[in-house]
Amino acid sequence: MEWQEEEYKRSVWEIYRGQWATASPEKRIELNERMRRWQELMKNGLTASQSYRMMQEEFDKRIKEPAQVEPSKMKICGICGASVDDTAKKCPECGKDICVNCGNPLGANVTKCPKCGQEVLSFVNITRKLGSVLLWSALAVFFIGLLIISNC
Repeated sequence: MEWQEEEYKRSVWEIYRGQWATASPEKRIELNERMRRWQELMKNGLTASQSYRMMQEEFDKRIKEPAQVEPSKMKICGICGASVDDTAKKCPECGKDICVNCGNPLGANVTKCPKCGQEVLSFVNITRKLGSVLLWSALAVFFIGLLIISNC
């Protein structure tokens, strides 16, 4: 019986991966939600097939009675396709840094999103800005000191 459950899980994952590979970003959000719910039900003690049936029933009901969701409150991770809260700086699924404006993946030490131009606020970027301000301030104080000394 246990090998049948494992085989059933493998089949569901293969179907999921096939659908996810060709799905639109909106459909990927739904597929991710379905798989998360399926896994949650299995963790609660249901078999893979029971969990899958229950998850399908829940989502079928949701499709018939769509919830009022503000689309502006979510964005899609440009790396893994997971739905991400509008204010998140990291994807909860893959953990990669993403643009808070558009969800585009960001590389290390990026100061602006290459896709939308949103300024990226990170410790490194803030330190750079602060460092340049301190450098210019120190130079200004140095030259003012030189002027004062030369006038004495």
